Amino acid sequence: MKIIYAIIFAFNCYSLECVRLNRTLLEQWYPNPINYTSIDLTKRNINSIDSKTFVDLTNLKSLMLSTNALTSLESNTFIDLKNLNYLILFGNYLSYITSSTFKGLISLKELSLPYNMLNEIDPNAFDDLVNLEQLEIANNGLLEIGQFFFKSLKSLILLDLGNNQINKIDRLALVGLNNLEYVYLPNNPISSLQPSYVKQLCETNLKCKIFI
Repeated sequence: MKIIYAIIFAFNCYSLECVRLNRTLLEQWYPNPINYTSIDLTKRNINSIDSKTFVDLTNLKSLMLSTNALTSLESNTFIDLKNLNYLILFGNYLSYITSSTFKGLISLKELSLPYNMLNEIDPNAFDDLVNLEQLEIANNGLLEIGQFFFKSLKSLILLDLGNNQINKIDRLALVGLNNLEYVYLPNNPISSLQPSYVKQLCETNLKCKIFI
């Protein structure tokens, strides 16, 4: 399924023309972007984003970048989006998230990353996301979850890690996430090989339910 999905994206981008999103192009699509609270850039054949594209867009609450051809994101791309609540990156080619990818997103409530090619995430990638309530990283290639992966996500309610290749999760990975209610881990090797271990990962939080 993931391979078919990637082929479709590649065809959509390279059969047309992949574009680098910058402020000039954004203003062609959204004149006076500082006035918008929502910007939808779905299916725009975007394969890279200039780091200055979203400067001063303090009114922006929702940014949709789904179904493009992004392979990476420059440092501090979203740093000016202090009031952003929703960032949707579903269906791209992202393979790695750095410590500065989501820098500045202090108001973010939902981060959607399914159907990318993520196999590595910096332990500090989510440090600024102190108000995040929903994190979706399903249908990627993650192999393991370390102890400090989610350490800053004190407001997190839903975590979706289904359909990855996760074979190792640190036993303290979810400790301290006292608002966490739903954890989805189906179709990962660890869920079928160590179901009892997985079920115990949020035993310190009585309202947390793990679905495998």
